[in-house]
Amino acid sequence: MTEEEFLKSYNPNNYPSPLLTVDSVLFTVENQSLKILLLQRTNHPHKGLWSLPGGFIDTENDSTTKKTALRKITEKTKVTPPYLEQLQSFSSIDRDPRGWSATVTYFALMAHQDTEAQLADDTQWVALDDLSKLQPLAFDHQKIIEVALERLRQKSLYSMLPVYCLPKEFTLGEYHKLMEIILD
Repeated sequence: MTEEEFLKSYNPNNYPSPLLTVDSVLFTVENQSLKILLLQRTNHPHKGLWSLPGGFIDTENDSTTKKTALRKITEKTKVTPPYLEQLQSFSSIDRDPRGWSATVTYFALMAHQDTEAQLADDTQWVALDDLSKLQPLAFDHQKIIEVALERLRQKSLYSMLPVYCLPKEFTLGEYHKLMEIILD
């Protein structure tokens, strides 16, 4: 059998498939506080809980998971981050009550003044110090946030990554203060 013949007869529905989503952690700094963007779920599962922006991959229109991440962030929050990087994947039988699930996660940075007038109604910036007030978060989003925060802090030690949280023009003093906020 040739590969072409094999692919003609291949039926992906013969194999169980996990739910596959993309979720993103967006960071900014406002009022001397590191914040993340959360949205309140309007549908089940976890209706009413706070979650990261994300959702299912549109296999008809999304050519990559990064395109899914950007599409979902823009659709759900009305903001588009200038920096987006893949974080890692999370998967398990119990991360989503609908079934076996995997999510490819991203983290993003943006200056707060670029977001203020654009947020959707069910979306808000939440200071990391205030995150406990919104618990529990939907799915395994608390764990994803913790991993993203650790990545942000590690990359901040050896790169200029935090500048994405600042306006286009900033002083060294502002950058120094930003680093103190991120590194806690």
